[in-house]
Amino acid sequence: MADDPSLPLARLADQLHGLSSLAETLTIRLLELEERLQAQQERMESILEAAQSSDLVQEETLNLRLEETEQRLAQLESLLQGGATLRAVPSFGSRARHDNQPFVADGVTVAGFGPEESGELELDPFPEEGEQPFMDERVA
Repeated sequence: MADDPSLPLARLADQLHGLSSLAETLTIRLLELEERLQAQQERMESILEAAQSSDLVQEETLNLRLEETEQRLAQLESLLQGGATLRAVPSFGSRARHDNQPFVADGVTVAGFGPEESGELELDPFPEEGEQPFMDERVA
């Protein structure tokens, strides 16, 4: 039986069958990996597009704030040079309330005061106050 040529051929056929099964499995896995890679690339593209659009929104907001700051600085410069009287400047962005807008009183901008709270600005930042009685001196 040692001279039987069918044994090596059968063994060779089994090995070829195993090799073809392995090649088929590897091909299927490679196709699955390509599909997963394509899906990941599409996700990354959508994330990058979303990031770019949010960057544009942030850039527009920054530019708007810079323009408002330039307007305020120009008004302050004109005030310092004795130029025209100032007007109320819109506050930054949509978060600001109308009562936080600067108020112009006698040619001087008073930030944070409305017309009812503003008045003559005192030159002395520490006005004289009368003495206050201690707790022991008060009548109970």
